[in-house]
Amino acid sequence: MKPFFTFSLPVILLALAGCNHDVRTTYAIRDFSKTLQPYLVSVVSEGVVGHDTATRFIIKHITDEDLKRLSQSEHPVLRTLAFREMQDRPTFDHYNLIMTHLDDTAIVSIDDGEWGIRYRRVSDEVLQHGRWKDTFALKRTIDEVVLKHNYLGSAYGKLTGLERMEVYYPSIKEMSQSERSFCDYLYDNEQAFYALAAYRKKEDIPAIKQFLSSNVSRLSEISFGLMEDYPNETYLDVYEKYYPRSFYRKICRDQKTDDAISFIKSVAMYKNDRSEKILSLILNRKPFMPCTTDTNYLRTELMYTIWNNPCIAYSKIRSQVEGPIKKYEEDTRRAAAKRNRRYKDDKIDSFIPEIDSSYLPKNALKEPIWWWSL
Repeated sequence: MKPFFTFSLPVILLALAGCNHDVRTTYAIRDFSKTLQPYLVSVVSEGVVGHDTATRFIIKHITDEDLKRLSQSEHPVLRTLAFREMQDRPTFDHYNLIMTHLDDTAIVSIDDGEWGIRYRRVSDEVLQHGRWKDTFALKRTIDEVVLKHNYLGSAYGKLTGLERMEVYYPSIKEMSQSERSFCDYLYDNEQAFYALAAYRKKEDIPAIKQFLSSNVSRLSEISFGLMEDYPNETYLDVYEKYYPRSFYRKICRDQKTDDAISFIKSVAMYKNDRSEKILSLILNRKPFMPCTTDTNYLRTELMYTIWNNPCIAYSKIRSQVEGPIKKYEEDTRRAAAKRNRRYKDDKIDSFIPEIDSSYLPKNALKEPIWWWSL
């Protein structure tokens, strides 16, 4: 028995090692040339994928072969740097690069310029930075992401424009019920529930309403669009919960009215007594706003939304906005006529400068499709 065990153990170990084909070789900084090492250390120490001096030096001096190895670095920030540069060089198969690295889910810090630092998975960054030869290739990638990698932020970003095919439904439903991590946003969940609502299945209504009600203070135009495009009477509870506290709080805190306008347009389409009450309260509040946020555009949108949704329930508030709308349109016509006269007298010469395309990657024309093209 002892000779058999002695003989079998090495054979078993070799067999097990041979079965593990998916293990990727990883490289440490010491595996690269001494010229690159200090700059690689600098990027890792900084911990941010950006466009600093060290990154520019690496991009300028690194070879294709070293880029391949850097894409298998033990440091996610270096892998991301490598993938970005590989996608900009025509010497790599970009489609294969994207499709074979969708499972790189390490989270890295991305320098988004004026937007500050954002946290994103490596594979999400590969997709956001990727380009495709045609929309057919991009659609294949989207299918792969939504059906097999639906935990990615990029998957959520594609849901609102995705064709409503039954093959996607199980994945979308799973995405709507998934708890997002710190690097993701409620916005992702909103897109998932919007896509779920598009299937118009009655059994999904309670879950959709529960999500909307539980996050009422943080809802964005995506959720208001959901309730507008796929209406259900039970959503009126959500509107009534959102107004007035969240409605005015977001306007005053964020100093903008985008979500408020989406809310108004969304609730207006219900055309019943409950929606009329909300619109009437907004219209007749004195003062119109409890803060100094500029709401001139909001006032105009409110009036036109009421006017463009004629119904018995809105007869009273429509009569209120009729006069102001006529005055607004007359003032607008007069201002436009005055501008036209001024431009005609000034005889302004138009000049269209040439577009500088030198900053574009060399392969941009061969791969004109970006992740956000569909």
